Amino acid sequence: MQSNIEKYLDKASEHTDASEYGKALKAYEKALKLCENEDESLLRCLCALADCKRMSGKFTKAAEDYKRALELSNSLNDSVTALDSTVGWALALRALGLWKEAFLKIEEAEAGYIEKTDKSGMAFCLWAKAGTFRISGDIRQAVELFERAKEIFEQLDETSGVGYCHTGIGGAKRMAGDFASSFDNYTRSNTIFIKEKDRFGLAYSYCGIGNALRMTGEFQDSRKFLNKALKTYEHIDDIVSSAYTVWSLGVLCLMQGRLAESEKHFARALKCFKKTSDVRGLAYVFLGNAQVEFLNKRKRQAIILVKKALDLTSRYSFSIEHCHGSAMMAALEGNVHACHKGLGIYDIGGSFPFNIP
Repeated sequence: MQSNIEKYLDKASEHTDASEYGKALKAYEKALKLCENEDESLLRCLCALADCKRMSGKFTKAAEDYKRALELSNSLNDSVTALDSTVGWALALRALGLWKEAFLKIEEAEAGYIEKTDKSGMAFCLWAKAGTFRISGDIRQAVELFERAKEIFEQLDETSGVGYCHTGIGGAKRMAGDFASSFDNYTRSNTIFIKEKDRFGLAYSYCGIGNALRMTGEFQDSRKFLNKALKTYEHIDDIVSSAYTVWSLGVLCLMQGRLAESEKHFARALKCFKKTSDVRGLAYVFLGNAQVEFLNKRKRQAIILVKKALDLTSRYSFSIEHCHGSAMMAALEGNVHACHKGLGIYDIGGSFPFNIP
């Protein structure tokens, strides 16, 4: 029995290393059925399965598996796996829009890693906290923590961690309106992920480069990189990142006046965001579709969609997205807005179409 479990776990691990999350998921599920009475194998399987589910956009199920893994690791006195499960659980909750709960869990895990002087764990928590600050709207703090995490990963010679810090900084810098730095960080991460043969990281960097180019009006090159990202994401069964890339292509089409094409991209993104219960993604689609409606001279429909986005972003405290929605509503009502400056983020302006970062 044990050899069969190991066979499936090893096969699944190979798929994970190749960023083939769909295939890995099936192998881990087969292994899980075999190791219900083998606690240590069960724990290894639960953690890996939860990671795969999170990467595949099954955030609610991933959270359940992380919780189960945490309980099992505590009963086995495996404190390291307990900390890893806590951070994983936090990332699943964050993806569901519950960033405040996620933040508390990350801090809890961070305290445990500090106690163990586990530098790799500490760096990962800093990276996770930085991304949570980005979602909360505190871009300055996000950049600061990504930089700190990067320094530790560099000291540990964990190249992949350095790459993901560059992508984090690239995204935060784009939100702040520093598109040159964003492009630079994503390009650096791209170089790292090519060497590491990390297909997920590579797709992430392509998407980031594409978005940086979109923000500087280099639409042709932007489309090229976004399509490269999308092709890679689709190849590795990543519905989560695919959805954001498709949304970016929708905004790109908006800026080029290709409204019908834009609408198709937003419809596809909406389907994915609903499937993964990604409420922040839903808000972005509402803002995208509101622009399509307005530019098609359907102002009333545009207002309804912006109100939907404002309601959602208010409920989940997504400051950045709420600010973009406020800017759009101000444009629809003939008013002015000033929230971008207060948050220290890129001001998307006061007229349609809005090139949302």
